[in-house]
Amino acid sequence: MNATHDLVSGNLSVISEQQIATSVVPINNIVEWLLQDTGTIFSFNVFELAEATSNRPLSVLGFYMLKGSGLVSQLALNEERLARLLMKIEAGYLDNPYHSCIHAAGVLQSTHLLAQNAICHDYAHPGVTNDFLIKSKHQLATVYNDTSPVENMHVSSMFRVLYGKENLHFAEHLNVDSRNLLRASSIDLILGTDMKKHFSMLSRFQTQGRGRLVDLPGDAKLLVAQMALKVADIAHLSAPTQVHKRWTAQLTEEFFQQGDRERALNMSILMDRSNSAGMVKSQDWSLKSWARCPCASAEAAGPICNCSIKLMQSG
Repeated sequence: MNATHDLVSGNLSVISEQQIATSVVPINNIVEWLLQDTGTIFSFNVFELAEATSNRPLSVLGFYMLKGSGLVSQLALNEERLARLLMKIEAGYLDNPYHSCIHAAGVLQSTHLLAQNAICHDYAHPGVTNDFLIKSKHQLATVYNDTSPVENMHVSSMFRVLYGKENLHFAEHLNVDSRNLLRASSIDLILGTDMKKHFSMLSRFQTQGRGRLVDLPGDAKLLVAQMALKVADIAHLSAPTQVHKRWTAQLTEEFFQQGDRERALNMSILMDRSNSAGMVKSQDWSLKSWARCPCASAEAAGPICNCSIKLMQSG
């Protein structure tokens, strides 16, 4: 395996440039075998990849997919900067039960063509909802005027890393129009993952997202891409049963942790650890209402949606 398929290990927030150049972990046979499975969403187990890569699934998978797609060679991307950027982004994900680098890797695997946005869509996620940030008067809610504070933070943090002093912009050689398009589309796609926008986007998608993608106008193509990223965000519904159950348990724990913080702040507790039965019913309603709608609205949604609907129908 050549050097371009090696990735740096360690905490990027504290390691030096010299360590980045020398402290590499080669991709072994187990990782190679797992990566070959990424093309089949039904059998891919992102937790196994996380374990095999010492909890570096996002950077390893991101580089593998971008390289394998031909995008790196087609756009003459700087491979060293790309690898370092991926590791920097991965290091910025907090150790949340659900919104972690492992979740981002799973979303990336489900939506190959939106790679950059899938990689960064939950970057530095605080592990709580927008409503919690707004009601607790959190600094992020103040900075972004109570408007999608988590999603705005993801995008802003991503570009701060990209344009930062470490010089990690892997596509700076592209012309100004291409760079501006990359930035604009990233903002639109990641802000579109705010669930408060879900049903309004779905309504537009049902009327504007019909027909062949190549025949759609620019705004409609963006809307289709936004819906694809949203479907990928809940694609664990189509994962093998044990993987889906693990994600459900970790999402529940993250909600419970928010409930613990709500209790400590004397806020109304929407996610109460002492009422786990109610939480399960709430998740069941949310997943069915959020996932079934986009899947039922898009003939081109493909096997992800078909498998998700079958899984939900089976209970």
